[in-house]
Parts: sequence; C-alpha cells; structure tokens
Amino acid sequence: MRLRVLPFHYDQNDIEQVYALAKENWSSAQIRMGMGEYIRVDKIMARDWQTYDGIYSIALDDAPDHECVSLPEGPYVFACHKGDWNELPSFYERILSFVKANRLTLGTNAYEFGLNEFAIASMDEYVTCIFIPILHEKNHD
Repeated sequence: MRLRVLPFHYDQNDIEQVYALAKENWSSAQIRMGMGEYIRVDKIMARDWQTYDGIYSIALDDAPDHECVSLPEGPYVFACHKGDWNELPSFYERILSFVKANRLTLGTNAYEFGLNEFAIASMDEYVTCIFIPILHEKNHD
C-alpha cells in the first residue's frame, strides 16, 4: 500500500489545524480517501505518545512519489481499540506487551485510523485501529 504522508507534529487537540493543513496541501479527492495519523515507534517505546508525527492518506495514483511511502509487505501488528482517545496510551501498553512477549521488532511508524467518525453518539463508541509493520520475529529458543 502506498500512503501519502504529511509530516506535522501535533497532539489530538489540534484537529482543526490538521484539517487546515490537509486542505492547504492535498486535493479534495485526496482528503476523501480518508486520513489517519502516524507516530514513530521509538516514541511509543519511550511512552511519548502525546505528539503525533504527521497524517497520511491512501495515495491517489497521481500523488508525487516524494510525498509518499510504500508500506512493506509482510506481517503487521494490527489492533483495534473501542473507546475514547485518552485511553490509547494504555492500549499502546498492551500492544507493547504483546510485542515483547512475541519478541517482535517493529518498523518505524505506527499508523492509526478511525473507523466511524460520523456514526457515533459518544467517544466511548469510537474505534481506533492501529497497524505497525513487523520487521522480523526473533527465535524463541
């Protein structure tokens, strides 16, 4: 999968800035592809999940290569959380426990996307999915 990325350091309270930046840099068609955010894995490992590193969208065919990354083929950690964004740090702790127990080495970024922004009555119903490339699994010997 090819993602169009827009580096931008922000926290979850800056959502209006995120949409303004996307509108400045991307076409309406690109924005309609949906947007998610990414955060570096080294920050997650350091329990520094306050500031995201940018936003992404599935790249349109005409997206410039220098603004895109191609996700590697292979296995991923994939997990979905139902509930408020404020609960994501504890959810990341569970992901890190899984990664440690299974002796996985993760890729550079964790990617988040919401499933139901327009179809929920409260943030307790919000679903956030997280996917992180696995670089390799270590032997369990």
